[in-house]
Amino acid sequence: MVFFHALSFLTVIRFDNGKIFDDKDVAGWGRYFFLVGLLIGGLAAGVDYVLLKKFTPLVSSTVCVLFLTVITGGLHLDGLSDTFDGAFSMKSLEKKLEIMRQSTVGAFGVVSIVFTLLLKVALLAGIEAGDRFNVILLFPAISRMCILVPAYIYDYPREKGKGAGFIRHMTSSILIFGLTVSVVIVFLIMREQGLLLLILALVFSMLCAHFFSKRFNGVTGDVLGCINELTEIFVLFVFVLLS
Repeated sequence: MVFFHALSFLTVIRFDNGKIFDDKDVAGWGRYFFLVGLLIGGLAAGVDYVLLKKFTPLVSSTVCVLFLTVITGGLHLDGLSDTFDGAFSMKSLEKKLEIMRQSTVGAFGVVSIVFTLLLKVALLAGIEAGDRFNVILLFPAISRMCILVPAYIYDYPREKGKGAGFIRHMTSSILIFGLTVSVVIVFLIMREQGLLLLILALVFSMLCAHFFSKRFNGVTGDVLGCINELTEIFVLFVFVLLS
C-alpha cells in the first residue's frame, strides 16, 4: 500500500481517501518515488507511442508534456514557479520565503513555467522514434529519484510548511533503497547509457540544490519540485546531446 500512497502524493490519482499521515510516513514514501515516476513515464510513453502513428513528433511531444502536467496536477511546476519567484526576488530571506507561500505567480514564475514546457516539448520532439519510449519512460523516474538526495542532505528553512516532514525525516535507508532500485531498473532498460544519465542527473540535482539552498538557507517542498522539473529537462538535454 505504501506505493499507492506515494502515487497519491505525486499524482492526481487518489488511493488515500483523505487520510492524514504523520511526517515519517510521508518521508518513507520516497522509497517509491522512482517507481511512481516510472509508472508516470510508462503512461506518457504509451500516449506518445499511440499518437506517433498518426501525428508528427512535435504534436506527440506536446500532448505528452501536457499529459505529464495533468497527471501530476502541476505539482512540480507550482514548486518551480514559487522557487524562481522567491530565489530571484533580491529580497531578504524572510521575504523570499514569504513570496514562495503566496498563491500569486510573479514574472519569474511565469517565465520559468513557459520555458520549462517549451524546452521539454522541443527536446522530446528531437528524439528519434527508436529511443523515445525508453527515454519518456525513464526521465520522470530519474528526476523523482534525484530529489531524495537534497531532501536528505539539506535542512528545511521554516518551522513548518510544505515538504517539512518529508525533508526532516528523510533517512539514509530510504535514500539507499531508492537509489538501489533506480540503478537496477535504469541499467536493465538502458544499460550503461542509462546509468550515465542517472549519475549526471544526480550531480545536476545537487548543483541545483546547492544553488537554491544558498538563497533560502535550506530546501523546501517547492525547491524539490523545482529541482524535479529542472532535472527532467537536464536528462532530456543530455540524452539528445549524447545520441
